[in-house]
Amino acid sequence: MKRSWTPIFILLVGGCAYFNGIYNSKSAARSADRQYARGESFAAADSYRASAARADSVLARHPRSRWRGEALYLSGRGHAFANECGLALQRLDEYLTIPNEPAERRERALIAQASCLLYNRQLIAADTILTPLLGSAHRKVRAEAALWSGRVALALGDVPRAGQLLAMVPGGAATWEFIIAAFEQRDYATAESLLVLRATAGDWRPEVPGRVRVLWGAGRRDGAVRVVDLYGRSRAAQMSRVALHFIASDLAAAVGDTALARRQAENAGNVGVTAAVEAEVRARLLALRIRELDALSDVYAAVARDSARAAGSPLLRRIQDNLMLMRLSVARVTGTGAEIFVAAEVVRDSLSASRLAHSMFKSIERDYPDYEIAARALLAASVLAPDSAAVYRARILERWPRSFAAARFGAIDPDSSTVQGEDVALRNAWRFATAQLADSLKERRRVDSLAAAAGRGGPPR
Repeated sequence: MKRSWTPIFILLVGGCAYFNGIYNSKSAARSADRQYARGESFAAADSYRASAARADSVLARHPRSRWRGEALYLSGRGHAFANECGLALQRLDEYLTIPNEPAERRERALIAQASCLLYNRQLIAADTILTPLLGSAHRKVRAEAALWSGRVALALGDVPRAGQLLAMVPGGAATWEFIIAAFEQRDYATAESLLVLRATAGDWRPEVPGRVRVLWGAGRRDGAVRVVDLYGRSRAAQMSRVALHFIASDLAAAVGDTALARRQAENAGNVGVTAAVEAEVRARLLALRIRELDALSDVYAAVARDSARAAGSPLLRRIQDNLMLMRLSVARVTGTGAEIFVAAEVVRDSLSASRLAHSMFKSIERDYPDYEIAARALLAASVLAPDSAAVYRARILERWPRSFAAARFGAIDPDSSTVQGEDVALRNAWRFATAQLADSLKERRRVDSLAAAAGRGGPPR
């Protein structure tokens, strides 16, 4: 009785090799192919790697199963497209020696082999394998061979042939290949024009934000903004479009183009209508508004007016925390101006409010002219107002010849006692302000915890 069940048992075990190994490997490979076609290269590599791992499991546990050939194919192709070419080539070489394998599978294995040759810079060998496959009877093989042949042509510097080959690839894959090549060659004019085409078509790829940053950094700001605006009106995922507008807003704000920064932030709000996006937009607009103000009273009024609409935004919390640090600094009056100096640095560095910072640095010269820190404040103000730098320098050397600022111009020894005294005063002012801020934040967390506990109906644990 036991002997009669043995063949059935073997059949069931063999079936598990397929359903638990080959089936899952093929499923992961199909997911990888779809991700790769969408331009999700990192996710695709992970899926190809998973496909290879599942096929490897079949090879290890069932080395003589009837599915060894398919397992070798899936393992080799998965490892190849995950850029694990050492093992990939071993698997593919063995697979290609197996007779009577399906023609389409064999051709796709050759493409995977050629991809590894390209990865290893064996360009002629890769081209030799790929060229015959351009005439394959299978449409998917022809498209895949054209894509990899185009890449080989680009690597060989044969741009016209690459264009002909990549034109055979459906969708926007060809254009993306040229975009990648243009960025690698720093041909930003070509990269911009091609990226505009994909943006017009709404063909979103995860690398778009990085490409926009590169274009902006290369001085092609109008092109970068055009790409952002085109994608903003496309059918790309809502949060991808929101994030892209925020990136453009940040880039514009960093170079002082407040009008563009504001427009891009508003565009993000028009794309995303969630409460979180709306709060972030309002916080960004508030931060940009603060940059235009030169009076503390106006800053306080703007924050009081807009805080409710920006509630919940991490940016608003940072603005409020920095304003608290500034207030705590100026609240301690020692009569030297050091506290105002520290507060002005917070305004300049954390709020990026150059106008207000310049005004605060200048107030030190006005209110504390008998202290050397006034000269240091005037030096800081000169950086924020380059047109007045020469005038500020002359005033420093005339009125405070023993100051830190004078030392910066080589007028005195940087280690003089006067300079060290300025440093001590500023360090003390900073330590006092940050200690007070830490206590205030601790108290705020305690209050927030009590409020949250009251909402839950019990004390905090």
